[in-house]
Formats: sequence, structure tokens, C-alpha cells
Amino acid sequence: CMLLGALVYSSIFANVNVLILAFDSIGHRYSGRVQSMSEVLKFYKVSALLRARVLSNLNHTWNLSGGYNLHKTLHSLPRALRTEVCLNLYEKVVREAPMFR
Repeated sequence: CMLLGALVYSSIFANVNVLILAFDSIGHRYSGRVQSMSEVLKFYKVSALLRARVLSNLNHTWNLSGGYNLHKTLHSLPRALRTEVCLNLYEKVVREAPMFR
């Protein structure tokens, strides 16, 4: 009984650690992208106002996409599969657009 409890506890602890590491990895990727962009903009002496707009856009894009490049990911798929995924993703838009009725 004690052994079973220890196994369950260690399994839960391991799963929580995996989740924390995944979130940390995503956050680290975002921080790296922001840092890289900031350094490039400073190197090329982009004005502070424009730099703030670029970083704001980067933040907005990141929040929308979660840091994933859908276009690049889809183009790694075969054409037929890519078409199915796109239809699945945009099915609601296609159904509601007057152009497609």
C-alpha cells in the first residue's frame, strides 16, 4: 500500500515537472525572440518609438500564435494533408463567407 502511494505520488510529481518545464520552454523561446529583436533594433539605431511598436507587434503576434509559425508548419506537410488541415481550421469562415454560398 505504501509502495503504491509512493508510485502515485512520484508519477504526479513527474507530470507536474514536465508541465512546468514545457511552460518554461515556451517562455524562454519568447524571451529569446524579444531579446534578439531588441538587440537588432538597437544595433541599427532604430528610434525608441519605432522599437516599441515593433516589440508590441511581436508581443501581439506571439499572443495570437503561441509562437508557432502555422505557415511554415503547414508547408512541411504534403499538399493533400495541408489542404485538409486548412479546411478544418477555416471551415467556419468558409461556411459564413457570402462569397462561398
